[in-house]
Amino acid sequence: MEAYSYTKLNTYHQCPRRYRARYLDGLPERETEALLIGREAHELIAAYLRHLVEERLETDVTWSPPDPPGYRYESTMLLREMQASVAIHPERVVAVEEAVEADIGGRRFLGYLDLLELSDDVPIVTDWKSDQRVRTQAEVERDLQMRLYACLVRGAYGYNLVRCREHFLRFRSRVEMEAGAEVMDRTEEEIAALVRLIEGEREWAPTPGTHCAWCPQQLSEGCPAVSESPVRIGGVDDARRLAGEILVLEKQLRDRKDALKAWTAIEGPIQVGGAEFGHFESRGFRVVDWPRFFSAVELAGEDPYEVLSVDGRRVGRLLRGQLVEAAIRETMEETISTTFRSRRAREGE
Repeated sequence: MEAYSYTKLNTYHQCPRRYRARYLDGLPERETEALLIGREAHELIAAYLRHLVEERLETDVTWSPPDPPGYRYESTMLLREMQASVAIHPERVVAVEEAVEADIGGRRFLGYLDLLELSDDVPIVTDWKSDQRVRTQAEVERDLQMRLYACLVRGAYGYNLVRCREHFLRFRSRVEMEAGAEVMDRTEEEIAALVRLIEGEREWAPTPGTHCAWCPQQLSEGCPAVSESPVRIGGVDDARRLAGEILVLEKQLRDRKDALKAWTAIEGPIQVGGAEFGHFESRGFRVVDWPRFFSAVELAGEDPYEVLSVDGRRVGRLLRGQLVEAAIRETMEETISTTFRSRRAREGE
């Protein structure tokens, strides 16, 4: 039997149907942009840390990967944030982006540790996070991933106290927890219970949630979480069912929009039922001279800060005023972009 991992446990916890499709039926999953950025950032940081260890350096903000193979800008920025906020002791580093295996509850588990250090005979596991917010202390202490990593370190190296850190790259901030023997014992019981559920599963029922956004298109199509029951709410169960169906339907809608967006980019707009889908030009304004813009808006009797707090329609009304139209226009330039969207179909087009 293949090794279990945190990803496997979390996938089943989120949705048994997706677990079966991915790990039993072998249905491939497309990486999202966020996952790609996270993976690239981990690759860059691992290369940087290995450089520090080899050169016996605590930090090196001048380091860049040799011949970067087209990394995304955001991935390299996450590396820069890490370089600017983290210093290591090379002699303490045990492993960088390495696999650790251990037996938990009679099953083989595998995890990849971003950084494992040993300080005063206490192992420290650091996990790099590209999240859009910093998690709370309570969230980190509940995080099964970090507690599982602590159990893997205990199983592989024999330590009964492991310090775990989640480092949030975008915010140069980290949250830390300690897992002692009692915490790890409870975690192994929790993991063993999840494994029993997985191995005893027969229904593989879907459980809608925000994770539906990452579900493969082949799986979201025809998802049994979307029923043909009437759209009415007679109580909390109906409300919960409809909310779950909406999450699945939103994913199906995104898949359809992506497909139509790609088609219309080549073939042009398509009209149906009085609507038109395609890539259409959008026009707006960008301020290029802020001091003059503020003065011109004040001349029109408006508070510049209120103008900035609303959308461009208010600026548009100012531009129709003959007294200040020229003065305001001189501080701005027109912007033109093309976006995929729908609009009311136009006669003769």
